[in-house]
Amino acid sequence: MPIRFEVDLRDLERAFRDRPSYTGENIIGEKEYILDSRNHEYSIIDRKIICHIQDFFVTESYHYRLIKRDFICFHFLLNGSVRFPGLDTRIKPLSRVRIAANVDRYSEILESPNRFRAVGLYTQKDRLVSEFGLLPDRLPPEMKAIFSPGGVEFARKLPLSPAACLAAEDIIGCSYVGNLRELYLKAKAFELIAITVQQLNNCSNYTVDLLNPSARLDRAVAAAALIYRREIANPPSVDEIARRVGLNRNSFTGAFRERFSEGPGGYSRRIRLEWAREQLASGLVPVAVIAAACGYTSHAAFSRAFIELFGMAISAAAAHRPALRREI
Repeated sequence: MPIRFEVDLRDLERAFRDRPSYTGENIIGEKEYILDSRNHEYSIIDRKIICHIQDFFVTESYHYRLIKRDFICFHFLLNGSVRFPGLDTRIKPLSRVRIAANVDRYSEILESPNRFRAVGLYTQKDRLVSEFGLLPDRLPPEMKAIFSPGGVEFARKLPLSPAACLAAEDIIGCSYVGNLRELYLKAKAFELIAITVQQLNNCSNYTVDLLNPSARLDRAVAAAALIYRREIANPPSVDEIARRVGLNRNSFTGAFRERFSEGPGGYSRRIRLEWAREQLASGLVPVAVIAAACGYTSHAAFSRAFIELFGMAISAAAAHRPALRREI
């Protein structure tokens, strides 16, 4: 029998009057031991948005029940899998944003072993229309019913866009503390909601996309390319980035090569060295700093990679920088 625990969002709202965030252990108590947590946190964002950061390894299966009343829930899943009994089937990573509304209680079952990374955002339905610009008239008929008088129970899975994937990654990986952390999480939570609202406003039917394996691969590869461009100082390995975008290594490398005509490792190296060449041409940054900033701890390794890609030495690239005009 899985361990069970329950969280009432109304109770959380009242608790947030005293402090802006709580750890998972603060909320679920001693049962937190079943989660090998890297980051498990509940935070209040703005006035009426609750952010649930989930980055942990499930060591023992558990049944989690959330009491949400008049909240609408967005659940962005990056890694792992979760079942929502009674509402829909298992959700797998990097293919889904799950939206649930007008459901007083719903359950999640996480089975072990399970490396789980997700962001939950809970807010009031009317805010999506009045503050985030959701256009209910553009929604599919079954989704429009969320906003009808009284509302109807609704749960649906949507594609997770590359931009939403990165914003959720930023929330989970946030290392800031204090006021800076609060500001950063607020900005990223707003970004995630804005991305999702735009997605809803621009699409009327997701069924074909959800069932199309090619569309899922395209989203995963696009997300990986964005991660490579963002993390040039510490490029992830092929295995790591495949895991982060929810694919096995072979599927990921094959899809990546088909889209970019080069493997993920070669793509990562090329964009890092192209960035380095631009910095060298500027003449404003020392070579050692440029090398470290694009992931090379050794000057010799940086030099060899640069010559191999561009056919010129680092010194030659630096010599080609444009002369700076002196203003008189």
